[in-house]
Amino acid sequence: MSLESKIQLLTSLGLIIGLVLVIWELGQTRDLTRAQLTSDTFDYSIQRHSAVMGESTARALAVACSNPEQLSLEQKIVLAEYYTSLIGQIRRSTLITQNSGISYQDQTQWEGGARWTFGMMLANDYGRWYWSTLAPFAPAEHRTLAEDAMSHQQGNCAEYYAGFDQWLIENGRR
Repeated sequence: MSLESKIQLLTSLGLIIGLVLVIWELGQTRDLTRAQLTSDTFDYSIQRHSAVMGESTARALAVACSNPEQLSLEQKIVLAEYYTSLIGQIRRSTLITQNSGISYQDQTQWEGGARWTFGMMLANDYGRWYWSTLAPFAPAEHRTLAEDAMSHQQGNCAEYYAGFDQWLIENGRR
């Protein structure tokens, strides 16, 4: 084999490797674009729900904890938007991993966050009712996480939030 043939062979091999790398990079760019579009869509949705909630979410949660039968229509709307926003955050995380090929490095951490989020929502009667209306339409993994959060739920929402405060103190986060 002549030197010229060897150079042509190496050049061809370099072109093929370069082409494979370009195709691989295009796939990665596509995955990242999908993830960004999914995130942007949910960001808009969460912002819209937050605008409806306004600044009265804490008040509505307090009433749901202490006197759920006293929830006004306005407070129920605020809570529905709040819970929808929480579910949207969980759904966004799920879709980003499913549609983009990007996976969480620590699945346990993501699931723990989702359980905590469901725990917040399911800590009062209104939240449990609200979830029961959505659960039939939710992805199976979300229903499983919500059921798991319910099985670990202890007491009412005032106790739930007090327990969370205690956890923050014990872990030096408060």
